[in-house]
Amino acid sequence: MNNEDETKLKNLIIRHEGFRTHIYLDSVGKLTIGVGHNLTDLGLTSSQVNLIFEDDLQRAIDDVESIFPGFKEFSEARRAALIDMIFNLGKTRFLEFKKMIEAIKNEDWRKASNEMLDSAWATQVPLRVAELARMVKFGTWDNEK
Repeated sequence: MNNEDETKLKNLIIRHEGFRTHIYLDSVGKLTIGVGHNLTDLGLTSSQVNLIFEDDLQRAIDDVESIFPGFKEFSEARRAALIDMIFNLGKTRFLEFKKMIEAIKNEDWRKASNEMLDSAWATQVPLRVAELARMVKFGTWDNEK
């Protein structure tokens, strides 16, 4: 199939299936996304999951960098912890951690860590928060202590 024919085919299918960025139920009640991709029966391939993950990870990195101008100067472990946190919470919920953000901007890592631990989020995912709080507090990966 040449490029022109492939483009026509794709346009035909998109016209019939639609192009959706959110999950929806198709005409027979199957969870569907994109251009008629049947999630109920097909799920996602590993490459599709990895593509989504890479996009979500880059969004998290961009979000953290927009909040902390000196982000690139933080230790690798602190950067990783904050990216993991915003990846889990999303930027809107992350921004609710006003005292933690202020502590980080002042490089008060102990206070930032305590703010992470003293949150509803810490009761929802306690092991994750405990590990990330240690990484923020000490600036090292857990296995480097």
